[in-house]
Amino acid sequence: MRLRLLIPLLMLVMAAALVALAVLGLLRDWNDKRAADRYLAADQARGMLVELALGWALERGTTYVLLSQETVPGEAQLAPLRSVRTHTDTQLDTLLTHLSHPDQAPNGATELLATLRQARKTLGSMREQLDEALYRTQAERPDDLAERWFGTMTGLIDQARLSHQMLADRSPIIDPLIAAHAPLRQSAWIAAEQAGRLRALLSAALIRGATPNTIEMLAESETRFTLAWENVRQLAAQSDVGMETVRIATSATDSLISNRIEPFRRRAMDLARAGQIDPVSAADWFSMATTGIEAVEAVLTASKSVTEVRARRLSQDALVSLAQGVLLCLATLIIGGVALLLVHWRVLRPLAKLTEVFEQIARGETDVTMPDISRPDEVGDLSRAAGAFRAVHLAGQSLADALRRREHLLDLFIRHAPAAIAMLDTRLRYVAVSRRWLSDYDLNDRDLIGRSHYEIFPEIEERWRGIHERCLAGEHASAAEDQFQRADGSVVWLRWEIHPWYDIDGSVGGIVMFTEVITARKQAEDEMRRLTSELQAIVDSADNAIIVTDPHGTIRAFNRGAERMLGYTAAEMVGKETPKCFHDMGEVARAVAKLTADLGQPPPDPFEAFVHRARLGKRDQREWTYIARDGRHFPVLLSVTAIRDGQGEVTGFLGVANDISHLKEMDRLKSEFISTVSHELRTPLTAIRASLGMINSDMFGPLPTDARQLTDIAQESTERLIRLINDLLDMEKIASGKMRFDLAPRSLPALLDEAVRDHLALAERSQVKLAAGPGLAPQTRAEAKVMVDPDRLAQAFANLISNAVKFSPPGSTVTLSMELRPDGMVRATVADQGIGIDESFRDRIFQRFAQADGSDSRAKGGTGLGLAITKEIVERQGGQIGFDSVPGHGTRFHIDLPVLQDANVVSPPAMPAPIPADILICEDDPHIARLLSLMLSQAGFTPTVAATAGEALSLLARHPFQAMTLDLMLPDLPGVSLFRAIRAQPETRDLPVIVVTASGDGERDAIEGEAVGVIDWLSKPIDEERLIAGLRRAVRDDAPHRPRLLHVEDDADIQAVIRHLLSGQAEIHPASTLAAAMEAAAAGPFDIGIIDIDMPDGCGLDVIPHLRDRQGLPVPIVVFTGADAGPVKMRQVAATLVKSRARNEELVDTIRSLIHRMAPELETGAMSAPVEPPHDPRA
Repeated sequence: MRLRLLIPLLMLVMAAALVALAVLGLLRDWNDKRAADRYLAADQARGMLVELALGWALERGTTYVLLSQETVPGEAQLAPLRSVRTHTDTQLDTLLTHLSHPDQAPNGATELLATLRQARKTLGSMREQLDEALYRTQAERPDDLAERWFGTMTGLIDQARLSHQMLADRSPIIDPLIAAHAPLRQSAWIAAEQAGRLRALLSAALIRGATPNTIEMLAESETRFTLAWENVRQLAAQSDVGMETVRIATSATDSLISNRIEPFRRRAMDLARAGQIDPVSAADWFSMATTGIEAVEAVLTASKSVTEVRARRLSQDALVSLAQGVLLCLATLIIGGVALLLVHWRVLRPLAKLTEVFEQIARGETDVTMPDISRPDEVGDLSRAAGAFRAVHLAGQSLADALRRREHLLDLFIRHAPAAIAMLDTRLRYVAVSRRWLSDYDLNDRDLIGRSHYEIFPEIEERWRGIHERCLAGEHASAAEDQFQRADGSVVWLRWEIHPWYDIDGSVGGIVMFTEVITARKQAEDEMRRLTSELQAIVDSADNAIIVTDPHGTIRAFNRGAERMLGYTAAEMVGKETPKCFHDMGEVARAVAKLTADLGQPPPDPFEAFVHRARLGKRDQREWTYIARDGRHFPVLLSVTAIRDGQGEVTGFLGVANDISHLKEMDRLKSEFISTVSHELRTPLTAIRASLGMINSDMFGPLPTDARQLTDIAQESTERLIRLINDLLDMEKIASGKMRFDLAPRSLPALLDEAVRDHLALAERSQVKLAAGPGLAPQTRAEAKVMVDPDRLAQAFANLISNAVKFSPPGSTVTLSMELRPDGMVRATVADQGIGIDESFRDRIFQRFAQADGSDSRAKGGTGLGLAITKEIVERQGGQIGFDSVPGHGTRFHIDLPVLQDANVVSPPAMPAPIPADILICEDDPHIARLLSLMLSQAGFTPTVAATAGEALSLLARHPFQAMTLDLMLPDLPGVSLFRAIRAQPETRDLPVIVVTASGDGERDAIEGEAVGVIDWLSKPIDEERLIAGLRRAVRDDAPHRPRLLHVEDDADIQAVIRHLLSGQAEIHPASTLAAAMEAAAAGPFDIGIIDIDMPDGCGLDVIPHLRDRQGLPVPIVVFTGADAGPVKMRQVAATLVKSRARNEELVDTIRSLIHRMAPELETGAMSAPVEPPHDPRA
């Protein structure tokens, strides 16, 4: 039966062979048809690529020319570019659509699509840069933009050419005609591309000038174009059928190139080589070249048309052959159909099923349906064999799965072990390694499996070989710390173990090595030991006491400085005591009480008083009293810091104590030194200044000119030295925080007015005018109340005004102004017209001892402290100081103070009102007499005029006058004679007289020795203030009882000065010691006291409780001292004046004010308003 089946089977095979031959014919015809169709699709895409490349070339040239222009192109120039872009974008979109269509896409469409999309992205990026650059001038554009654009577009065109060739290669067609046209089209493409380059490069060269590189590129493109075009001409000249239209197009194009384009190109090239710039020729060349390129494109189009017709013809022929083959194939199929069906059902189908069963078993599938195994033929045998194979395969597959699972788990265990593990066989070849082994020994890039350990580590020490041999013999080895040299030569520290591993038969299969690199730990331990040693040395060498406690106060560390400071040893303190044992417990109790008040409840432990602020994370630095082991108490400055762990929890406290006993002693010595300087320098300087003041005031007669110059120099130098000392002492008080400020509401305009009055004389000497500006001038005057210390603020204004006057040229103006600001501040400004402040000096102008470096600034003198003091004074009163300056045009300093709302303003104390008195005016000139009468009437006096000496004597005989003015030039009697006649009468012997005359010094010399009671000698024109002041002194001096004044002063010079200054005001009783002052106070009543604090045998204030007036009540006191003691807290102390700060006039005015206040009591001999004595004389 098998043979019977074999014969039909052979017949079927033969029929199948015939069918196969028919199918081969069909396939050949179909392939020919497909090849022709693919060629047509590819040729269509190639044609689109040619058009796209030519469009890109035109865009490249147009843009390159625009970039070559120096100016921004206009809209007319940009319009062609936009048109070209639109055209090329449309062509690109059409090509992409064509390639994306499955029925039209040629071979290689996918690669070409990717290339074109990347080209679109590249082109879009470059266009964005160009669009921004084209609206800038050439100087503003990136230097390499034009070349980058040219290179990018050239690359895109070259890529298009390569794609063009790729399409041709991917869609081949065997035909002589098409093959003849292929090189012609390629050469024409190259010619068009090189022409495009020539168009762009030559146009740009004619616009911006050619570089050597450009000339070289032009020559290269010219050569390539010539070769390509010559090749086109030769190929077109062939006699092949189908070249007629191409020859015609080539001939026309060649004629155009030779007759029109080539001459123009040579002329343009000559211009470019000569470096000439000719934009017109550039535009003409660009247009001409474009025409030529279009002609070359016509050659390409003609060739494409020929090949396209030929390809369509080939497609049609293949279609006819295909139809014939189909008919033959159908006949063959009908004939062999029966045989094929028989073979299929009886042989092929069962064999296919068996094949599927074997494939399923091979894939590991166990649930398969076996074919019929009952058949007695070969098919049945194969079915039974398949069943047996399935059973064997299932058993082997189970075993292999189990083995693979074990191997995988072992590999995972070894590779991902956290330790470095290596498994080696008996020949020390690597069987398995962990990743940690590879990383620890820098072997990540090497494959170790199967390689010898000694090959990997060739320089391994011999001792390791011995260890390996012993372990292969069954021993175990390990080390906690050991050194190992790695493959790169570096040495590391290891912890290692080596064990043998055993095979199934119990023999040693190799060794397993476990290692851990501990180099970092060893280095950290060494570094920790070094840092601990250094830190311990630093802590032990510190003089400060450094003490560490736990959170509950138990001492954990006690350094050598603490041992030296307190006398305890670390062994006695650490772990046993708390810092309370060496603190003053009274001081601790006060700190605990304060902490209790702050917290509202007692702290859990007194130790909290030391560390509460530190526990809150705040800075805690306070003074405490330590008690040493020997009982010695001393002050320390203790800084406490909380020690925290990584979670921010407090684990202890660090206290650093510095013994400040020597600082306290230095502070005490400094205070003593300042007190000594204050007293010993200010006292003689006060005497010197007062004496010079009296001499310069001609109290003792006029001085010669030379002597006047010398005394002026002496007085100015004395004032300068006094200012220096006062500035230094003020700075010391500021630095130590001891400068007092007695704040009170004041009128700022009044304070400014007073400052102006105080500096009028200084301005006059410097030939500078002081003027009131906005806010102070009568027409713009404003009111502002401030809370200030008037004396300190006056000091600040004095510094600013004196500086402004000092640095102003003669004839200039210093202006004071005031402005109410919207921010609630009032600004007082001092503006000068001086030299200004140099820029380099402005940052340090408010620093101590800061002075400008200019010679003019140095020549003006000064300590450099004035502005620093002024800044401190202003800021301590809540204000701010600043300045504006233009070198060469002056400086404006301003002080801003907060405006005080709804406060009673205390104006500066005014001079006491004059005592009503009758004044005799002896003046023959009626105009002068009238002027004097008006002056005296306005001052509160009652004037009476006598035009002659006789009239004056008559009035004096009939009416008592308290003072008189005398003109020495009278019509009936010389003024000197009248003066002597007045002195001859007992009633007028002590009458105060003020001489007002226009005569010279002859008459003054005549009565110089008789001028007892002459209050002042005034020259005409009359100084009104001086006249009124003299009469007020005269009226007070003429009171019924002259006040008795006790002057407690140990310096004889100061006593002499006071005696000269106040001899006309009071009866002065000096006392040079405290004991003498006590005796004088006990001997008789006094009305006023002037007291110096620092006396050789005690404090001058001790005499105050013993001073009583006629009624036994306390008397007003003026403290006149060289020390800056601040206001003395005694109720009968009327004023406190500091030597060297107080002017003569200030002292005299103070005494006069007190005398005036006592005038009613002096007249009656009693005090009507007794002053309450103090409870503590030293308070």
